Amino acid sequence: MLTGNLLAWKLVISSQFRFNATAAVSPNEVAGIVVKFKQFQQRIEAKLHAGLVELRDCSDKANRHLAKLSAPIPGLVTRLAQAKIDLQVLSVAAQ
Repeated sequence: MLTGNLLAWKLVISSQFRFNATAAVSPNEVAGIVVKFKQFQQRIEAKLHAGLVELRDCSDKANRHLAKLSAPIPGLVTRLAQAKIDLQVLSVAAQ
């Protein structure tokens, strides 16, 4: 939907555009636009960097949480295996 709207807008804008070689763009205008978009780029890059730091922090936190949750698993597996053996022994003894 958004892509379709963007493409439709592009068609409208391009159909209205008429290049006029006699109306040159001043270097000051170009410099102003360059500065504007350079600042925009820097803000976006700063946000991306902050997002990356936040994502890494979340990943580290998730890994620590997972380590805590998975730490008792080997002991529980051993206890389960022992319980199965105990059950087999008790079943044989009961017969």
